[in-house]
Amino acid sequence: MVHLHVSYWQIFDLLCEDVDGTKFILEMQNCPQRYFFNRGLYYLCRMVSRQGKTGRDWQYGLLPVYGIYLLNFSLPEFHNWRTDVILADEATGKTFGEVKLKQIYLSFDLFNLTQEECKTPLENWIYILKNMNLFDMSPFKEKEDAFRRLLDVANLSAMTDHERAVYEENLKIYRDWRATLIYAVEEAEEKGKAEEQRLIAANFKKQGINSETIAQCTGLSVEEIDEL
Repeated sequence: MVHLHVSYWQIFDLLCEDVDGTKFILEMQNCPQRYFFNRGLYYLCRMVSRQGKTGRDWQYGLLPVYGIYLLNFSLPEFHNWRTDVILADEATGKTFGEVKLKQIYLSFDLFNLTQEECKTPLENWIYILKNMNLFDMSPFKEKEDAFRRLLDVANLSAMTDHERAVYEENLKIYRDWRATLIYAVEEAEEKGKAEEQRLIAANFKKQGINSETIAQCTGLSVEEIDEL
């Protein structure tokens, strides 16, 4: 079972459930975030805690929860394009008990395999996802039909009117968010530069340099300098 999961409390790109109840949280992240690892761990822990049942008969039987993160960037902790995070014995590095919680980070930024170097299905998938905009047809379609269907799904012209509307709305939200972020960064940089110029001007004034000369050096007006 696969469905979008959106609520007031949390948002997943996809929340998938296996036939045995195992949960898979799938996220696609285009830009890095501070505390991204902590955020992913928090959502996984919520999915684990939701398995709790009321009453005295529950014996803490837990089904596994996996977080799979497709990232268009890398984190300092990453040394390879795939990083698996599990609960392990610190002394031996071996898995501690049954795997009930696992985070899998797939970094497109660190994935540098060519088409010929891709040997496993996962490598094929990551290669296609990273280079999808370059293909008219799947390079691995002869190996598995799913690879052909992947590009069919990603083809905008093949979308229904509803799918296209959802896609366009999500794209608009992303573009608005990115434009707002870029504007905020530029504003912060401009304010930082202006503040730096004011500090320089104030230091010049303490040294007895006249306002006209300071204005020529800093770009501030004489009136701004006189007010310092």
